[in-house]
Formats: sequence, C-alpha cells, structure tokens
Amino acid sequence: IIMLEKIWNQFSPKQLDYLVNIVKNSDAKTVCEIGTFTGSVARPLWKGIKDSDKVMYLVDNYHFLPEKIRDNFFKLIKKSMGNSSRIHTILEDSHEYDWSQHDFVIFDHETIEHMVPDIETALTSDIKYLALYIDEMEFQRTSFIFEAIADGKLIPQYYLHGLFICGKDELKCDYELPEGQLFGHTIKYLKTPFEHHLDIQGGYYKAKQELLSAIKNGII
Repeated sequence: IIMLEKIWNQFSPKQLDYLVNIVKNSDAKTVCEIGTFTGSVARPLWKGIKDSDKVMYLVDNYHFLPEKIRDNFFKLIKKSMGNSSRIHTILEDSHEYDWSQHDFVIFDHETIEHMVPDIETALTSDIKYLALYIDEMEFQRTSFIFEAIADGKLIPQYYLHGLFICGKDELKCDYELPEGQLFGHTIKYLKTPFEHHLDIQGGYYKAKQELLSAIKNGII
C-alpha cells in the first residue's frame, strides 16, 4: 500500500505537514477524509491526531475495483494505519454518505465532476472546517471555489500551495506564515517554490492502473 504512494500523492509532504498541524490544533472532534484511495493523506492525519480524542472517518467507494475486493482493500488501508476503534471506514459514495455531520472534512476527490456536487453540499451545510484544493485542477474547479470565497460562502484561513483550509472559527497553526488578502479575507499562506510540483508524483489514472495490476497479479 505504502509503495503505491510513490505513484500518486494528492498532496505534497509540506502541504501534509501544515494540514496535519492545523487539524491537530483544531477543536474538531470528528475528522473525515473523502477519497481515501491508498491512504496517503489518512496515514499522516491519523498519526497526528491518534493521541487526541478525535475520531477519524474515511470515505471512498472504490468503484474502480472489482466489487468483491472493495471491502477487503479498505480494511487493508485501515490496517496500514492501525486498528484503533476511532478509525471508521465508510465504503460509500460521498454523494450518498452524510459527511456534513463531521467537524473537519478534507476533500480528496479524483475529478471535478465528482467534487462539485460535494462542494455544493458543503456550501449549504453547517460544516465547521473544510479543506479543499485547486492545485493543477481544471479551471471550473478553481472558478467555483473562488466564487464561493468571493460570495462569503467559504471563509478561507490558510492557503497551502493550492490547498484552501476554510473555517467559521479561528484555526491555529504552529508554523509561522505570512498573511495576505483574498476577496476581503485575511489568509495565511505558504510561498510556493518552483520545486513544489516535483513533490507530487505520478498521476491518479496511472496509479489506479498500477493498483489493478497489482491485485490481478496477486501482489495485494
């Protein structure tokens, strides 16, 4: 499982460091990641909050996998993190599962088509904190998020190399960050080095094919 992260990581190591720190420092009791895939975000998140009283929920439908192995694969993801009773795997479509009940939601969708319906739900829900990204994604996703910020439907507090962390209450981070203005909102941000994009490896489609091949060959 961990070897597959060399093929596809949605977030860079630096993005994850800051995201985990912010989630850890938050007053959120339940943390939910949508689009768990191989657990490359879930593992560092859990490592950062496992000594707290926070409960973690992982949501993915794994529709690209043969149906008979989806549940076992999700169990393998959880096992790679730990067997805590505070880790819950939800084998369900994010458009059907009520993730709006959780305090801190991290969007990790594969496509704009899959993400937009959930963003629309988020904008009409009472979610306390939300992390979502625009980095290297389609113009539609970028414009959708910026419009929501401009309209005051999303309140951005941090911008981490394309990853927006929004919240109605103040979020704290142990790292010092410069501040800027975005549509009237004060936001702390990471300066993006040229080398940043080299940290994010491979592509999601290729990663899926490698995963399916590994399963077919009995490696997983």
